[in-house]
Amino acid sequence: MNADAVRDCLEIIGNGTAIRGEQALYRLAEAMQEARCKHPVFADGIYQALGRVGAEYGELVQAVEKLESPERVETEALHLLVTTVRLLNKEYEPHEEEGMR
Repeated sequence: MNADAVRDCLEIIGNGTAIRGEQALYRLAEAMQEARCKHPVFADGIYQALGRVGAEYGELVQAVEKLESPERVETEALHLLVTTVRLLNKEYEPHEEEGMR
């Protein structure tokens, strides 16, 4: 992927601003690393993975319904995103390579 394509992707993620897109990706990467350390085994199959996504969605809804702080809502949204990316990456499937989970 060339530099222009990367910049375009960052602008898309950042809603028109590459810097905001870069910040979002850094937050996601940091949260992904924390999640993998805390929960190295994501799920035992796609249905359990989907259940984990559903649980995180429920926590986000609960934070909004309880009128929790914007920071708390963002944290729950980030957890949902991390869980969804882990599903997208098929982390519910066994991997032979070291460090994949």
